[in-house]
Amino acid sequence: MRQKAITTIDYGQFLSGYKRLQRAIIDVAAEEGIPVIDLEAAVPPDTDHLFDAVHLTGKGSLVAAEYISRQLENLGLIPR
Repeated sequence: MRQKAITTIDYGQFLSGYKRLQRAIIDVAAEEGIPVIDLEAAVPPDTDHLFDAVHLTGKGSLVAAEYISRQLENLGLIPR
């Protein structure tokens, strides 16, 4: 993976901010009773699946699509 996600901050700073944002989204969704499909649980954090810290490769996109479909089915939002 690339060591710099945005040229004005280093990767560690970017990742720290990204993790805080992700946690805030999950917390607010929980408070509001809104389901969250967390791709971090499904997509392996390696260069086969991730282009960089937030962008998926083709292989990662396939894994994500399958996971999202299963989660939507489990939530009863799409038919099985």
